[in-house]
Amino acid sequence: MDNDVEEKTLLAFHPLMFKGEPVGYVICVVLIFAFGLGLLISHWFFGLGLLLFLLVLLMWWLWCQSTIYKITNLRVVEQTGILSLNTNEVRHVDIRNVKMNQGIFQRICGTGSVAISSAGQSDIELTMRNIEEPEKIVDTIRTCQG
Repeated sequence: MDNDVEEKTLLAFHPLMFKGEPVGYVICVVLIFAFGLGLLISHWFFGLGLLLFLLVLLMWWLWCQSTIYKITNLRVVEQTGILSLNTNEVRHVDIRNVKMNQGIFQRICGTGSVAISSAGQSDIELTMRNIEEPEKIVDTIRTCQG
């Protein structure tokens, strides 16, 4: 990094659950409700299904809360982890390609994913999944590149 330039965080955000994957979220909630209702009406087997989908929803929520994306004036950073911390970063001067993806429901909700590749890698190096306003993220990165 440049020693004479002070690094400033421009954006910091987590992946979204509902708006990031609305269909998956609705399916999870409907199945939790259905298995819960089945447990009340019928058999213990529905309790296992209820537990499974509650666990899926909890793991998804933990992933969203334990992932943070930061865009500074010098780099793009992805940090993941609950107990341990993993950091992946790409400096703006090294970014070769920025790719934005939006499914139909993500487009309706104004969310999507942004993938970044650098001059040092032939493949995607960092992907910000289920983020709000991906166009704004791409514009911010391009502005920081100069």
